[in-house]
Amino acid sequence: MLGGTLALLQHSLQLDGRLFRHHLYRLIFVAVLYLFVIIATGQSLLMGAPGQWMFVRIAQLDFWFISLAGISYFATAISEEKETESLGILRMAGISPSALLMGKSTSRMIVACLLLSLQFPFALLAITLGGVTTLQVFSVFLALLAYTAFVANLALFCSVITRRASSASVMMTVALGLFFFAPVLVRLLANSVGSSAVRFVRAVETVLAPQYETSAFSRLPEIMATGFAESPLSFQVLSNLAAAFVFFVFSRIVFDRVTRYHSVASTNRGVLMRPTGSLKILGPRRAWKSALIWKDFHFVTGGKPLLLLKSLLYGLVLALACVAGFTDGSSNPFISIALWSIWPVGLLLLIESTLMASRVFREEVQLNALSSLMLLPTGPARIAYAKVAGCLVALSPGLIALTAGVACIVIAIIIETDSQATVSASFGLFVAGVGVVASLAFILFFVHLVAYLSLVVKWGSIPMSIGISVVLVAFLCFMWPLAVFAFLGGAVGLHFMIGSRFRQLGMQ
Repeated sequence: MLGGTLALLQHSLQLDGRLFRHHLYRLIFVAVLYLFVIIATGQSLLMGAPGQWMFVRIAQLDFWFISLAGISYFATAISEEKETESLGILRMAGISPSALLMGKSTSRMIVACLLLSLQFPFALLAITLGGVTTLQVFSVFLALLAYTAFVANLALFCSVITRRASSASVMMTVALGLFFFAPVLVRLLANSVGSSAVRFVRAVETVLAPQYETSAFSRLPEIMATGFAESPLSFQVLSNLAAAFVFFVFSRIVFDRVTRYHSVASTNRGVLMRPTGSLKILGPRRAWKSALIWKDFHFVTGGKPLLLLKSLLYGLVLALACVAGFTDGSSNPFISIALWSIWPVGLLLLIESTLMASRVFREEVQLNALSSLMLLPTGPARIAYAKVAGCLVALSPGLIALTAGVACIVIAIIIETDSQATVSASFGLFVAGVGVVASLAFILFFVHLVAYLSLVVKWGSIPMSIGISVVLVAFLCFMWPLAVFAFLGGAVGLHFMIGSRFRQLGMQ
């Protein structure tokens, strides 16, 4: 019986061992570790204990890698089988629920642990460089392995109880956010509320106090502290392993109930896409001359209702920026207006464009509709550009607000030049302008990366893009003058890769 349960796990591990992308991930991790070694070696000439700096960076990289894997890689273990409606076939083949859970989720957890094991020799090298003890190395890796088990099984539970992989990823993101930041929010609330609510907030803070000891986010800095001499088997390790076991058992208990009559419905429009009554004018009416632009604007980006809401939101941001600029007493209010408008608008625009880039080709790929789309009397390039144009229409409020913020920077530079301001002030504005250009280049690169990965992987294009971007930014921070050219060059290269992948999928 045990052999049958472990058969799918063994098959999954053998299959994962043959996948090229897993070997590529290992190669990328090793390359990043070599980069850390080179930087630490250079720092040994300027500062003491470079091994501690390197080991801290390795631990931080591992922590965020595990968290991103929980949102994308682990959270799609069962939900992707639901979307392809293959769970019934697997059950008809005589595969038990325990075998399914272990084969689809535990195998991924083992792959992630093997990826962590690649870094252990580099962690031992940090001991030689100085600043880290053997006890700290073993404690950190034990804490990370326990955290991996916790995240993998929490994501498995989310994947079992949700219908779609996207819902599982969202639930996992919310769960990790509450797990790490709920105590912080409670402390901030305790410092800001009045005396009437202090008792309630203090009671909630007392209830959440044990969470601090179970979090790897708070445990890792304690291990890295100088003079650490505690046992590697901490409360965080034991509690994470216990929680992993509990979530696996819960997943097994509810598996039959939530998957027995499961069927993923076809893609439909949300509530905002079906306005009624006097709001019918906001709904999708007669198709435009370019039907693809019309289709993606209404059914991918949210259409007129979301366009109106975003216009109000960006207008509110600009209004608040103007109020802050003209009331702070600055001699050049356009500097404050640009500061309080560009970064919020840029962040919102990055989030909005990222979500659109991950969805612009996803439905056609999932439904195998690209081959039918290629039958239209137009080329694949025009099809792709029409779909992107539909997204650009929805991005127009953010682009207009961002243009207004950039215009404020230009006006501020002109005012400072005419007023014969100090060289340092003018140089500061110039650096700010370069920073804005670099940020726009990064947004362009990031959106192209998300769009390309959405054509390559089933789910998790956004977390994978975030992970790749973090590594790239960490590398370019030492060569920041080349960042703009690197991001623009990467965006151009990804542009051609998207076109090639788009045509390849259309021919299948």
